[in-house]
Amino acid sequence: MKILAVSALACAIMALTAAVEWSWMGGPYITYVEKYMTWADAEKNCISLGGHLASMHGLYHRNVIKNLIFKKSRNPDSWLGGSDSEEEGAWRWTDGTAFDYDNWCPGEPNNGPGVGQNCLYYNAGRRCWDDNECEKQFPSVCMKAEES
Repeated sequence: MKILAVSALACAIMALTAAVEWSWMGGPYITYVEKYMTWADAEKNCISLGGHLASMHGLYHRNVIKNLIFKKSRNPDSWLGGSDSEEEGAWRWTDGTAFDYDNWCPGEPNNGPGVGQNCLYYNAGRRCWDDNECEKQFPSVCMKAEES
């Protein structure tokens, strides 16, 4: 009985892993996750897939990620891996890479009127980054260094 349960669990995990379609972007791989999650849950999900929420390091990354979002999504507002939850105004990527590029919407990040907005998402309507409440739920973009 235990062997059957373990086998079924292993098959379910393999099926979920196989369903993830990673796209190569000339270095790291990215994937779009349609499920709506909080920022923290989206990061945990990306970690379970072998990566982190996506970081951007230039116009090329921005265009590849933007195109993936618009190709895969009906509501393209999507979590990315930036956060200033440790120190207000000091944005960091969850993958530990340098925050060396930005694509903030005009007037952003603004930390919202009277609310803490510590998580970065791609604002599809404005085609740029915005800060938002981390408990909001959006789809997400995951990134990993190499295909595994």
